[in-house]
Amino acid sequence: MHEDDMEKRVRIIHSIVHAYQNHPLVYRAITLSNNQREITVGTADPFKRYLEEISQYNLLEPADEVRLFKIIDRGINVYKVDGLAVDDEQAFIDMAIARQILYLSNLRLVIGHARKRAFRMSLMDCIQEGNVGVAMAIDRFDYSKGFKFSTYATWWIKQQITRSIFDKSRTIRIPVHIHDKLIKVARTVRKLTADLNREPELWEIATELDEPVSEVSNLLGYEKLEAFSLNEPIENGDIEKGELIVHPSLEIEDASDRIDDDIYTQRIFNNSGLDLREKFVLSLRLGLEVNSLKGQMFVATNGNVLLYDDLLESMLTSDGITLDSLGSFFGVTRERIRQLENSALKKLRLSYQH
Repeated sequence: MHEDDMEKRVRIIHSIVHAYQNHPLVYRAITLSNNQREITVGTADPFKRYLEEISQYNLLEPADEVRLFKIIDRGINVYKVDGLAVDDEQAFIDMAIARQILYLSNLRLVIGHARKRAFRMSLMDCIQEGNVGVAMAIDRFDYSKGFKFSTYATWWIKQQITRSIFDKSRTIRIPVHIHDKLIKVARTVRKLTADLNREPELWEIATELDEPVSEVSNLLGYEKLEAFSLNEPIENGDIEKGELIVHPSLEIEDASDRIDDDIYTQRIFNNSGLDLREKFVLSLRLGLEVNSLKGQMFVATNGNVLLYDDLLESMLTSDGITLDSLGSFFGVTRERIRQLENSALKKLRLSYQH
């Protein structure tokens, strides 16, 4: 069946079942489907109580399953022609009953698969997810191909439980494709440990997997992801971890301020009438990084070729550039650097006033 047709089939089934799941005839039929006995509840243990409940529904013979799937198909065909018409209500009621009987009679398929996979989720959670897989299998099963429904449903049960474990077992969710890679890494680590009689090195794991070391390192980092309380104290207990997290609005505000500052800095340096030497001096003395000066050079009085990028790096890697150090770069006295700085600031003030 084409994928679009399958999705359409599922939507129709869900629409009809949702509309008629609480119909009195549907409720009565389901109540009587367990050998016409009322459901009894005995033990207080949730798992045992659940087993007692589902064991009261009869398993279906293959021929009975086919008849029920034919009823579902008949309801779908009626829906395709006329939609939810009043004249066809009985077909929709029969369809809702057939789907529910198929569902209840196959819940026992889930128990064994859930027990095998209940290591990161509780057993009852795995059973619940497996039951979702049964419902998905019913909506997609094609009885005309001659296969047993239980064979088809098993794949959906395993798939749904496994996917749910990947999605819901961790507080910090890891994508499913990363889980698949982590399984390969774990398998490789076990193999290498057995072969080498020691824990394998990172590069050995990467070589065995034929993956970059950086990729394996990132994958192993996922295993260390753990949730922690924001109220958990750090260091001497005076500070909580939550106090170290910057509020997102403050980060946005800081980024916006930096952008505004950069734009304003470029504007005043480009439109103030400063010559190249004054721009160099003022940028370095004020500790401002000016993008328009990057890549430019200035030949000083003593013949030194001053590259702005080199001077900027010197400024950023130290506490700043003093008058003396800047004077030695330009081959002039510290007083002359002060004069150049004052002259540049005066030009900036005049430019701003106009």
